[in-house]
Amino acid sequence: MNANNASHLLFRELIAVLCFGGLALLLAACNAAAAPTALPTVAVPATATFTAIPQVIQATPLPQIRATLPPTWTPVGGATATSAAALLIQMVRATPVVCNAFVIDRSRSVESFRIGEPVTVYWTPIETVNRFRIRLFDAELNDLIVDYTQAGQYTFSASLFELGKRYGWEVIPENAVSQQMCFAIGGELTPSP
Repeated sequence: MNANNASHLLFRELIAVLCFGGLALLLAACNAAAAPTALPTVAVPATATFTAIPQVIQATPLPQIRATLPPTWTPVGGATATSAAALLIQMVRATPVVCNAFVIDRSRSVESFRIGEPVTVYWTPIETVNRFRIRLFDAELNDLIVDYTQAGQYTFSASLFELGKRYGWEVIPENAVSQQMCFAIGGELTPSP
């Protein structure tokens, strides 16, 4: 018999003796006329020591699941993925004051214009910029024109627009090595009859 089982049995005997003794005292107290009876005694060692043996629980490590490509996959030509770090390097961090000043000039830009007429969009120019990349696209985000200017405005030809369709435009400031300096700004254009 190991130490755990022996200490467990000793504990059970002690509890049984205490319960029996407590029951006998309760009966004696309830029956005052009855003669007191001697309680049975059990010899309890004077130096009983209990040592708990700690259980060691080891957690099972969770499997790490990672996405993998099928073994038959092979890369093909075309566009290559650009890492997020490379994208951050491409965007030159301009001072917040410069980018905060780069906004659409709403006092001169329009959203609705007469079909058959050219339309001009305006923004606040930035002094530290080399050029602005301007883009016009349709509702499906297909590029209709991508061009460059150094001014704070651009005029789109009337032949680019059709009645009943909506268009979007955006302008991006670039430095001398064609790196984007601030986030793009832009708006919508809707021709009317």
